[in-house]
Amino acid sequence: MDFGKLQFLELREVWKNEASDFTPWLAENIQSLGDALGLELEVKEREASVGAFSCDLHAVDLASGRTVIVENQLESTDHSHLGQLLTYAAGLEAAVVVWIAKEIRDEHRAALDWLNRKTTSGVDFFAVIPKVFRIDNSKPTYELNLVVAPNEWGKELVDSEKEIDQNSKSYRYRIFFQRLVDSARVNGFKGLKKALPQSWIRFSTPFIDIGLYVAFNRPDKIKVELYLESKDTELNKRRFDLLFSERDNIDKTTNNCLSWERLDERIGSRIAVYLTGSIDNQPEDLEISLKGIISNMLILRGKLYPFLQKVVDVTKNN
Repeated sequence: MDFGKLQFLELREVWKNEASDFTPWLAENIQSLGDALGLELEVKEREASVGAFSCDLHAVDLASGRTVIVENQLESTDHSHLGQLLTYAAGLEAAVVVWIAKEIRDEHRAALDWLNRKTTSGVDFFAVIPKVFRIDNSKPTYELNLVVAPNEWGKELVDSEKEIDQNSKSYRYRIFFQRLVDSARVNGFKGLKKALPQSWIRFSTPFIDIGLYVAFNRPDKIKVELYLESKDTELNKRRFDLLFSERDNIDKTTNNCLSWERLDERIGSRIAVYLTGSIDNQPEDLEISLKGIISNMLILRGKLYPFLQKVVDVTKNN
């Protein structure tokens, strides 16, 4: 196979000026940032006034109604912009604070992590690094890489205003799955929300009517699955059969770890990985389970999504 050469472009080759080039582009492509953060964003104002200063973007998270501010840099982070970020957050009563820069310096990453640990639940700090690249002479494309995200698990533990039975299974489910949400967000999974006190969680995929689920199954099993969940039973079974016809190729890339379940008695069908684990396990064992879940989510995304795309395309109009 003849591979192309991946070339990364300098940000200022694409956007020469932060205020006149990058900020307007980001405003027009705000949901790309929302996808990276797991939020549904809408721009309210560009260059929002805060005293004698101006915040690059003032937005809102439509799902929660929280105020969002975004500060952009096409260079490495600096102390001046950290101060501006906090000034804008205070002036606009922001609950979501986003710092976008070419490089997030270690000391500023640590500062944002500290703020995420010390602020109460519902106030979140993010850092994002944009990357622009092309293959050979192709048109350039971009990624918005999340490098700092809030740890809602830690916030729940220090939120003294809430009285929660920490011995209850529902509490332990919520804490575990919130940690999973935080880890998954950093690994690029989209459309994430806060975890609920239940034994399963759903992550969105790029495909309509196909969900990525993680669930605790009895006895002592954790299920990571792609679930074909259209209301049309025939469509689900056709998609499953098309995927199953590629089973040999898929199994080779996943080391035969998948369980293929057509589920003829149900509307949906699943392709799953089963791990050993229970919410009642010791913390060190749950930590191992968490890493195993993320690893298998990445396998399903990396190995099955290309096949799923072909199947969805074939069945789109049928």
